[in-house]
Amino acid sequence: MSRDPKPPRLWYRKPRKAGKGRSAENGTWIILHGGRQISTGCGQGDTRGAEAALAAYIAQRHVIPRKRRTVDEIPIADVLNLYLRDVVPDLATARKAAGRIERLLEFWGSMTLGEVTRSNCKTFAAAKGNGAARRELQDLQAAINHHHREGLHLEAVLVTLPPAGERRERWLTPSEAAKLIRICLHVKEIQNSKPTGRRPLRHLARFIIFALHTGSRPGDILSASFYRGVGRGYIDLENGLFYRKPTGKLASKKLQPTTPLSPPLLVHLRRWKRLGADYVVEFDGRPVKSIKTAFNRLLTLANLAGDVVIYTLRHTCVTWAMQAGETPFDVGKYVGTSAPMIDRHYGHHDPDHLRGVAKAITQRRPNKHRNSERDSTKPELKTVQEIQHDSN
Repeated sequence: MSRDPKPPRLWYRKPRKAGKGRSAENGTWIILHGGRQISTGCGQGDTRGAEAALAAYIAQRHVIPRKRRTVDEIPIADVLNLYLRDVVPDLATARKAAGRIERLLEFWGSMTLGEVTRSNCKTFAAAKGNGAARRELQDLQAAINHHHREGLHLEAVLVTLPPAGERRERWLTPSEAAKLIRICLHVKEIQNSKPTGRRPLRHLARFIIFALHTGSRPGDILSASFYRGVGRGYIDLENGLFYRKPTGKLASKKLQPTTPLSPPLLVHLRRWKRLGADYVVEFDGRPVKSIKTAFNRLLTLANLAGDVVIYTLRHTCVTWAMQAGETPFDVGKYVGTSAPMIDRHYGHHDPDHLRGVAKAITQRRPNKHRNSERDSTKPELKTVQEIQHDSN
């Protein structure tokens, strides 16, 4: 059985300037399918409308049988497309989920549900790497579960997930953070073996400063703007607040609380806005969608490649807060995660988390088996605190 072509997917076509014999065009979300480009009529900020148009297009192109079949009769492509149509449009991260479905179809699209075996799952994971494969296989399991809840198959189909990766505990010291910012501000672009006047990593300095002060996720930082708008977070400089969740975006499991900004960070933000910035992170006056390539180059220049990742900045913010004695509850509320998650991943960085043990060692405890007569004749042992008090 030959594999199906790539499923329909969204692509943002940038605005086009008017040229000879051609009129100007606004940026538009396009559906790519089978070499064709179908306009959704939705602008850059209307991602939900674009996703709805994609779902409608898929529904028109492919009729999924709404009848019960055996697992050996059901193409996985039908299961994934049903999930893409019924569930994905309502997700807060619909576009990312659709991308994962597309990648699943590249491997599983020609198979049936009966071929979801431990062996095939391991083959998929080996080709992808455990981290990416685990997330995509979780989507496959969710799609299978949705198909089952719709009553379209009765047999239990279980996806074998690769083991979860080890948690990252790497965080930056203040000197390492300062080193990264210094490189961003001063490294120059090299052309023809000669340095130019351009500093291509300067925008990363703002990203790093904002991440270390707020502990925000990369996506929240890149969408943060000084002006309200659909599809972006908002920085209220007057009241010193950061509205992480972009306007028009559905709430997801990844919490995006509105939090106050520290006075030192506000000084930076006000200066950046005075200099003409619309977003916290801009390159050549435009918002940045991804910093992966630039950040990897920065890590190479700082000799931290392979040891530090973008999320290390978030870990660093939380770790510094825990080391300063803040509670897991307060830190979790500030950065947008749960207190148990903070305690599980960062509690060991808190210098007070074992102080109770040290205190207990020096405290006097009653001896239940001591002889009262001997107690009356022997001097009572004193604690370290009492000895220090007497000496004073």
